[in-house]
Amino acid sequence: MVLEHWNHDIRRAIASVLEYKDSNDVTADIFGDLNKIRNDLLHSRGKANKSVKGIIIKFKKGDRIVIDQEIFQPFFLTHKEKEYPVIIMKKKGGLLRDRP
Repeated sequence: MVLEHWNHDIRRAIASVLEYKDSNDVTADIFGDLNKIRNDLLHSRGKANKSVKGIIIKFKKGDRIVIDQEIFQPFFLTHKEKEYPVIIMKKKGGLLRDRP
C-alpha cells in the first residue's frame, strides 16, 4: 500500500512540481529498498535475493526477511540521527538533493 501510494501519487506530484515529463525520474532509496523486499517476500518465499542490493535496508543473501521495527526504523529517523535523510530524491543524471 505504501509503495503503491509512492509510485502512483507522490512521485507524480513531485514530478509535476519539478516539471519532469516522467515520474520515473523521481526516485527514493528507501522505496527502492522496500520494492526489493516486497519482491523477495512474494517471489523468493521470504528469503533475501534482490533485497541484498538494498541501499538503506540491507539483507544477506538467503536471510529470512522478517518485517519488524528494525526494518521500518529508517522511515522515522532524521538526518541528524543517521548519515542520510529519510528520502533522497534523484533525477536521472544527478541528485536533486545532496546527502548531508
